[in-house]
Amino acid sequence: MKRLCLLLCLASSSLALGQERPKIGLALGGGSARGIAHAGVLEWLEEQQIPIDYIAGTSMGGLVGGAYATGMSGAEIRVFLREIDWDLLFIGEPPYELRPFRRKEDRRQLPAHFELGLKQGASIPGGLDPGHQVGLVLSNMALAHSSIDDFDRLPTPFRTIATDLTLAEVVVIGEGSLTSALLSTMAIPAVFPPVRRGDRVLADGGLLNNVPADVARAMGADVVIAVDVGAVRNPVKLDSAVSAASQAIDVMMADDTRRTLENADVVITPDLRGFGSLDWRRSDALADLGRVAAEEHQEALDAYRLDDEAWAGFLEARAARTATAVMEPDFVEVVGAGRWTETVIRELAPFVGTPLDEAELQRSLTRITGTDRFESLRYEQKVTDGSLGLLITAKEKTHGPPFMRFAVDVNNERDDIDFNFSARLAMLDVGKPEAEMRIQGDLGSELGAAAEYYWPFAKGALFMAPRTFYTRATVNEFEGDDLVANRRERRAGGAFDIGVRTFTSAELRVGYQLSNVESTVRVGDPVLPQPTGKEELFRTRLVIDRVDAPLIPTKGVRLVSSLEWFPSAPETESSFGRFRVDGRGYIPVGDGHSIFLGGAAGFSFGDALPVLYGFTLGGPFRLSSFQPEAFRDENLAFATGGYLRKIGRMPDILGGPIYGIAIAETGMVFSDFDLSDLEYSAGGGLVVDTIVGPVVGLLSGGSNGTFRFYVAIGRSLGN
Repeated sequence: MKRLCLLLCLASSSLALGQERPKIGLALGGGSARGIAHAGVLEWLEEQQIPIDYIAGTSMGGLVGGAYATGMSGAEIRVFLREIDWDLLFIGEPPYELRPFRRKEDRRQLPAHFELGLKQGASIPGGLDPGHQVGLVLSNMALAHSSIDDFDRLPTPFRTIATDLTLAEVVVIGEGSLTSALLSTMAIPAVFPPVRRGDRVLADGGLLNNVPADVARAMGADVVIAVDVGAVRNPVKLDSAVSAASQAIDVMMADDTRRTLENADVVITPDLRGFGSLDWRRSDALADLGRVAAEEHQEALDAYRLDDEAWAGFLEARAARTATAVMEPDFVEVVGAGRWTETVIRELAPFVGTPLDEAELQRSLTRITGTDRFESLRYEQKVTDGSLGLLITAKEKTHGPPFMRFAVDVNNERDDIDFNFSARLAMLDVGKPEAEMRIQGDLGSELGAAAEYYWPFAKGALFMAPRTFYTRATVNEFEGDDLVANRRERRAGGAFDIGVRTFTSAELRVGYQLSNVESTVRVGDPVLPQPTGKEELFRTRLVIDRVDAPLIPTKGVRLVSSLEWFPSAPETESSFGRFRVDGRGYIPVGDGHSIFLGGAAGFSFGDALPVLYGFTLGGPFRLSSFQPEAFRDENLAFATGGYLRKIGRMPDILGGPIYGIAIAETGMVFSDFDLSDLEYSAGGGLVVDTIVGPVVGLLSGGSNGTFRFYVAIGRSLGN
């Protein structure tokens, strides 16, 4: 306190005598989303015409401090943080619509977010989120100044703080790549992978120095203003090992913070009770609390206020160091991509020689990460021989490929609990670039094993895909709601497809399949037909996938159609065929609101369909109030529509949106349209996007006069 009084006296005397004013340093602490309050502090300081000569930040304080250091104002930082798509930032994977078609299939068929790599023995990723989207945000923020490797040359001299995980020491970063420095200070262990800079392995600076007042002082500041957003005074219940461990970490950081704050002359501590570390989407409210907290120190800070002329000079000098020119790259250079370097350069060639469209550049980089070969890609400026170019820094995945992905399917479809577990091994670049081997196993109520080798040719536009498979599934037959037969159907065989695909949205296959089918009656009259024998199939299948999410879409269209011809099959001596098309469209109708419309149609041709090959209706999202496969016949007509409303969200990294759903369905299967009844069903419930896949709870009733409550994990909303 004595030092503060002395500094106030000296500041007043210096200003009165026209001498050089004291240099002011600002130290911004870490606190995850609570760090957004720093934007409000900066807003208030600028409105009061209090200059910041040096700035140091840790974690979220590093991001806000870095933004200010590049020339942004507090008000601009507020807008910048408000406009970040936080849902996208913490999605933990490339957006579904930007993934290659085969990676879309993997994500849709094996929805659990967990991924096991087998590159160097079994290992998991370095973090729940690879940090690609965060890296793009930081690349955008730092781009204009990214060719500067000395942070003292920024509009405001800047330092950020990281922790060396191997040496357990504080690292103050003031040179090199600004984007890399910001990624380092924000690399929360187990959430984001650590960042390698030279020989160091760096993570969140808050582990050892959460409010770097000492660093601001060491930069040359005469006066240090520190902002501590980690000092939340919420009551803590130590009633579990997890809560006790969490509190122990907070206590450790608080003790370090108290020591570093001894270097501060003014400590601003926003009252952030009621705000958690994941409240990113409440940015304006957090910034407002930062303003309030700064204003409480007005009396102490007034001594450093500049008059209008001095303030204008300060802003002019800062603006002179701020780069604003639109970039027009002369070249693209890629580092860290290994043997894929030339592929990345070809993908980015359209950006050379034209004004840089950063939004489109980010989409291109994200499409590249969607191939599953890279954790992240970021971009910066690079000057070589007087030419200005784009430097792309790629970070290859260290744990794979190959990858093992998983699916858990739990449901009460048959008035009992069905459990299925699937695992798929995906090996990329087997035999040549972009060739793949998939091997999958299924355990539980349904058993299966399959292997497919995917061989692209004609520059990747065409492909061949031989495969082999074994499945054991249950087929039900109903009369009304009464189960009259339960068959166990086994199928083993092989197939060969040729096809064409686009990069992200469509695939057409034509192929031949030969298998042996064995069907046995487990429930019902044992004299019922039990078809067994050879099955021969020619098939054409078209998939168009332009939705925004694999299992709970809110925008786009998905369509699946197939045409099949069976020269031979069990239970028949004649050939027959069938055609089916199934589609759904999702239309946003406001923030967090979507409607969907869809339907299916199927018909048979040739001789009558054997019992195993009829079209079915019944079960979740296929006449939900009826038993699964309650209806089976030679032709199909079905329509559905519904409404999705976003009502909440799972914690970031652990899942996505929570939706309320209302759905209506009508349809029938028939041999003779005029002699068949149209059934209907309607209901509502909840759909939650979680780290293990969708969780669905649905209550429905319909023309059968009964209600069914359906609960499932791992099922999609439609086709």
